[in-house]
Amino acid sequence: MTKTNTTKLTAEQADTLIADLKANLALPFVQAGKGSLFEHTGLVVLRVSLDPRETWANGIFQNSRYALFSVSADTVEWFAGYGVARFRKTKHKGTADVIAKIQKWAQASAALAA
Repeated sequence: MTKTNTTKLTAEQADTLIADLKANLALPFVQAGKGSLFEHTGLVVLRVSLDPRETWANGIFQNSRYALFSVSADTVEWFAGYGVARFRKTKHKGTADVIAKIQKWAQASAALAA
């Protein structure tokens, strides 16, 4: 098992990143927060869906086209999803870069359903 070397976010950086992701990602559903092990990992967990909440069967997030991402101070990584394009782990230069990469991924994923 290989260990990934990512730079941890500070609590202040994470709070700013979370607010920026929620405000600037143009997707029907965006939820971001510090993971339960934030003190150890320094990661922000991002949950997004390409479908509006009202269309989810039985109101369940996993019944939509969704993805889960982890964001560190220098990387963004997809770790789960359904009905969407894959997303390779990548380095980022800041919040604006994370938003641009997620938006590009969302456009590619939406094209899969078309």
